Amino acid sequence: MVLKLIRGEINGNFFAVGHEDAISKLNGKKGFDPLYGLAGVWISESELEHAKELGCLIRDCFSFISAHLQKVIEDNISEIFDESDYYNLLSAFEKKYFRHDFLRTSISYKVLKNLLSEGISIKQLRNIMSAIILGSNYTKDPEKLTEYVRMNIPLVISESFATPDKIIYAAKLDPEIEDLILKKLENLERDYLKICNNYDITSTVFSQLRDESDYYISYLQTLYDIAKSNIIFGVENSIKEYLGYCLKRNLKPVIVTSLKVRRAFKEILKFHFKNVNIFVISNFEIHPDYQVKFISNITSSI
Repeated sequence: MVLKLIRGEINGNFFAVGHEDAISKLNGKKGFDPLYGLAGVWISESELEHAKELGCLIRDCFSFISAHLQKVIEDNISEIFDESDYYNLLSAFEKKYFRHDFLRTSISYKVLKNLLSEGISIKQLRNIMSAIILGSNYTKDPEKLTEYVRMNIPLVISESFATPDKIIYAAKLDPEIEDLILKKLENLERDYLKICNNYDITSTVFSQLRDESDYYISYLQTLYDIAKSNIIFGVENSIKEYLGYCLKRNLKPVIVTSLKVRRAFKEILKFHFKNVNIFVISNFEIHPDYQVKFISNITSSI
């Protein structure tokens, strides 16, 4: 299997990233840093001092390429990790630990892919597999099972995003934005409950209906409507500022939300930052041995 993951051009010896007003004062070909989704400019050696004076972050072309290759692999590991890789991994796991029939289903494979796609290490595979087995008693839906597993592996998640001194440098989602998302999702749920009541559908059947395509399409439409609302558009500036902070300190961008809106906000971000992997974790997914330092508040400028 061959995957074409990325393409790009090198248009200078150095790449400078900074605020738009600083970038506009530099001579060179404009570019884009897909690592953090920020604008930049390719400059020559003669522009180096000027760029530094303007407060730009500068990388030579070789470190630029190296960083992006590493990021491409990290961001696409869930695509690279196919079913044959999963079953090879599972065979080794079963020899060392234990065997369970549910782990040999495509659902378990999808859960692992979901975790990888959100930057979560699977090195502590025994903890993850145990959580998958336990969660399978409550749901067989891969997305819901992934959320259940996440809640039961806070140490794995914390290790994936923390610095060596066990600190997660994160941004916090504004409660006003959380309330907006939560109300929209509750309205969707209420509308479907009305349908169930009109047709005398039991809560068990309703739970099954939520897994069906019609409900999922409505869910995606709701997220799209939220993403296109003014208050979410106003969030972009604060997120870009936070991305700049992470870029200068070589940190993974992490936004902390409440448990109920984590998955929804992650999906909403994709409408605005398609090529930037911003990691979203809930406050329930942080291990007590780890400290969170909030260095930004994701709020709307509108």
